[in-house]
Formats: sequence, structure tokens, C-alpha cells
Amino acid sequence: MSIYRFRNFTHRTMDTKKTKQKITELEKRIQTMEDRDPFYMIKDLKKLRHMVMYIHMRIEASLELLLSYYLMDWKTYKHDVLESAKFLYRFSQIYNKMEFSQKVGLCSKLGLIEDNLRGKIFAVNDYRIYFAHPKAYERDINRLKRSEKRLKVLETLVTAMDSINSLFPTVGK
Repeated sequence: MSIYRFRNFTHRTMDTKKTKQKITELEKRIQTMEDRDPFYMIKDLKKLRHMVMYIHMRIEASLELLLSYYLMDWKTYKHDVLESAKFLYRFSQIYNKMEFSQKVGLCSKLGLIEDNLRGKIFAVNDYRIYFAHPKAYERDINRLKRSEKRLKVLETLVTAMDSINSLFPTVGK
């Protein structure tokens, strides 16, 4: 049993044998759907798709964090955890409505990221778009079947994430 707390709400969940069995069943059905999909991807591309989506998600979260640090008055919030949490919640209501490119653009205009990093981030976003819209980008995805193209994507992902992490001095320490 696990307990999740959010504000004053407590939710208890029980992982029953029946629930786990249903999850396994549904996962198998989805895998079968994917295996029969006309846009079926080879194993290496599925793995690459997962990595692209993961890095894109981490970059977006990092951009949101950079923006919140920039806008937050740390002198006011430094010692007041509740006020800090309230600010971050209110701010999240704004950036949740922003598109990825708007977050990148704003961080760039505020000088939070350099143009070099901006280019890397948009390269990652291009790869995400390929996988999110396989029909429209079928040729681009097919090119990624070649090892040298996959290598380029992986290098771009790692370089972009390393550059983002370097903006946060305590990451990985």
C-alpha cells in the first residue's frame, strides 16, 4: 500500500493481484497494437524514441525551473517554504499554458540560455516532433535506422542535456 499526499488530500492505493494482472494484460494488448502498427519501428528506433522523449521532457522541466528561479524573489521566499510553494504553484499555472518554443524563446531573451544551447534544444525538439508525428516525418525516421544518424541523435541528446545540467551547479554532485 502507498500513500500520496497533495495539499490536505490523502489518497491510498492498494496494488492488488487483480490490478497487477489487469495492468499486465493491457500492456500486452498495447504491445500487440504497436507490433501490428503500419508505422512499426525497429527495436533500436523504439529505444531512441524513448530517449528523445525523456530528454525533451527533462529539458522542458529545466527551462521551467530556470524561469521560476529568474522570476522568484529569493530574498522573500528563501526562508518561507509555504510562500515559495505558493509562488511555484502560481507560476506553474502560467508556464503550463506556454508552448515549448515559447519557453525556449523566453529563456533565450532573458539571457538564461545561450544561442548555442538554444540550437541544441530545438534540435532535440525536432527529433521529438519526428516521433510524435511518424506519418508526416516517415522519411526522417527511416534515416534514423542508419547507425551514423542514430549516433548523431544520441550525441545531440547528451550534449543538450549536459549543457542544461551545467546551468544547475549541484546536478550530479
